[in-house]
Amino acid sequence: PLSEAYMKKNAFLFCAAPLPSNPLDAANSPITDKNWHSHPAIIEVRVVFTEIEDGAKKKVLSKIPMSEPAGTAFIDAAGQTRKFVSEGGSDDSAYTVSQYFDKAGILRFVLVKAGAVNGASAEYRIYFDAAGQKIWENRTITSKQGYTFPESWPEDAIPRFTGKKRSEPE
Repeated sequence: PLSEAYMKKNAFLFCAAPLPSNPLDAANSPITDKNWHSHPAIIEVRVVFTEIEDGAKKKVLSKIPMSEPAGTAFIDAAGQTRKFVSEGGSDDSAYTVSQYFDKAGILRFVLVKAGAVNGASAEYRIYFDAAGQKIWENRTITSKQGYTFPESWPEDAIPRFTGKKRSEPE
C-alpha cells in the first residue's frame, strides 16, 4: 500500500485521465494502444518506477556493482534489489536494460535503450503485473536513422536477474 504522503506528492500519476464511472471496469479492461497511458495497471507500474528513481536520486538505495549477472544493483535498506542495470551489444549496436522490482522482489518494469553506430536509437518499455506477468510493451524509435531493431524486445536479451534480497539464494 502507498502512503498518503506519497500519493499526494505524486497525484499527477493518478490523475492522468478521467476515471470511468466504475473504476473496476477500467482495472479489468484490456490494455490497448488507446488506453495504455492511463490504464490503472500501467499507472501502478509507474508508481513503482517513480518510487525507485526517487530513491536512487536521493541515495536512499545503495548502488552495488555485480559480477553475475554483470551489472549494477540498487538495493534498499531491507536488502531488497529494487533496480538492476546491465549493458550489452555487438559490433554495430549497444543497449542498456534497466529492470525495476517492487518491494516484494517482483519484476514490474523493464526499460531498454538501444542504439546503433549509425545514430539509430530505440526505446522499449515493458510492463509487468504484480504477479510478474508481462502485460504491455511499447517500442519507440527515437531517431530518423534506420536500423533493424526488433518489434518486441527478446526475453533472452533481458538478464535473468531476480529481485531477491542479497541474503537469499538464487
